[in-house]
Amino acid sequence: MSQAVVMPRQRLGDFLTAKGIISADELDVALWEQGRKHRLLGDVLLELGFIKEEVFYPLLAEFLGYPYVDLSRTLISQEALSLLSSEIGNQLGVVAYKVKDETIFLAISDPENIFIKQKISQIFGEKVSLKFELASLKQILNCYQGGGRKNKSLQVQTEVEVLLQKMIQEAVSQNASDIHFIPEMKVTNVYYRVDGLLQKSQTFHTEIWQKLIVYIKLISRLDIAETRKSQDGRFDTVIAGESIDCRLSVIPTIHSESIVIRLLRKEKEFLKLSQLGFLDCQIIQMRHLVSQPQGLFLIAGPTGAGKSTTLYALLHEIDCLTRNVVTIEDPVEYVIPGIRQSELQSGGLRIADALRALLRHDPDVIYISEIRDSETARLAIQASLTGHLVLATIHATNVFSIPLRLKELGLDPLSLSNSLLGMMSQRLVRKLCTKCRAAGCKSCHHTGYKGRLAISEILEMEGALKDLLLTTTDYEKLAVAVKKQGGKMMDDYARDLVASGMTDLKEIKRVLGGRIGV
Repeated sequence: MSQAVVMPRQRLGDFLTAKGIISADELDVALWEQGRKHRLLGDVLLELGFIKEEVFYPLLAEFLGYPYVDLSRTLISQEALSLLSSEIGNQLGVVAYKVKDETIFLAISDPENIFIKQKISQIFGEKVSLKFELASLKQILNCYQGGGRKNKSLQVQTEVEVLLQKMIQEAVSQNASDIHFIPEMKVTNVYYRVDGLLQKSQTFHTEIWQKLIVYIKLISRLDIAETRKSQDGRFDTVIAGESIDCRLSVIPTIHSESIVIRLLRKEKEFLKLSQLGFLDCQIIQMRHLVSQPQGLFLIAGPTGAGKSTTLYALLHEIDCLTRNVVTIEDPVEYVIPGIRQSELQSGGLRIADALRALLRHDPDVIYISEIRDSETARLAIQASLTGHLVLATIHATNVFSIPLRLKELGLDPLSLSNSLLGMMSQRLVRKLCTKCRAAGCKSCHHTGYKGRLAISEILEMEGALKDLLLTTTDYEKLAVAVKKQGGKMMDDYARDLVASGMTDLKEIKRVLGGRIGV
């Protein structure tokens, strides 16, 4: 008995091209953006302006084999609208808009999402006849807003919109880098990360947090029905005339979903080397390293140690009129005039892939936001050996462990010896508040500290020290060798800062731990 042959469904991009709605070139661009941004092709086409909503959604319905309903031209039954709460409807992207002959007609933005359709079936029960039709998410959400401005659910949604804006505004005013939403059993706590440490801002009831989750996901174009997997997204907002790029990470916890929003102020003027707290001798060292025609310069340190800020300051030192400077960043934190900056999107193009592409653009200087895998490390070494200056960050415990980390990524000592120009390790320490001198006041939010400065150790790969760095990982032995040549380590600079009154021993111990003695 012969089996039926199941033909694969035509791809949406090919379908739209065959219809003459988009060109082959536009499809190629959209597919490239889709790979970078890891989003639905339809959303990318709409965002790029290659197709309009009123054209796209009827065609999408035809492609998927669902009826299409234009809710902007449809009379919405109040009886039907009341069958599904606005909270559930907003969460799932579904609205009941008509009841006819004992059948409930529902407009849905994602008709192939089995989870959403099962959830709706559970709400209405198996005995109720449901008919799903495709509509745009914007039109579905407008049904609840337009049809229920007097109901309480819309009022709450408006309140959480205002609440989020106020929290972002407060965080920006405190120069916070992140906002953390940490749910517990009955409440959710909000923290701002200021000068590297979390500071509690406020607490609100779990019921408000559930509303806020939906709103944040909607404006970030995330799957509002997905609560069991982590998601990454972004949205933009404007605070006091300044554009704020908000990058968020959502993860499920035992109580609810937890969200962290990273605040990027791309229009903010970034700091120069002289403003970061480096000594004059260190600035001279760094400027000497980035003036070289080729080689690899790496900065190590934990997350939040200011590595990217230092490299941005170094990029600003390079003459972009005579040297072609390109970057691969995840994400772009500051926009630098005259430099071609490439941004990776979560789940999209890998750093190694982007690096291969950029090498075909005849760069002189390449900045890589982080070397995190063997392939990227190997390509960075190859680029540095073939006439390019490569600047990058890497996660390593201290400056001496950078070669060890590179060896762990599969690089041989000879390649490192020929390519490494210099290495640097960096930390950020909080400065004592100049108004209260650690006593705590309103200006420093009663912490005793305000602002941060960098402490670092920089090694140029030359002479006997170069050979020693590539053959041993004994920190004490290496530190002695550096000091014999007149150099200083990070803990030495830290003690100098304490002696000068810029910070205190408590803060130094918090940052450096066992490296500092009493």
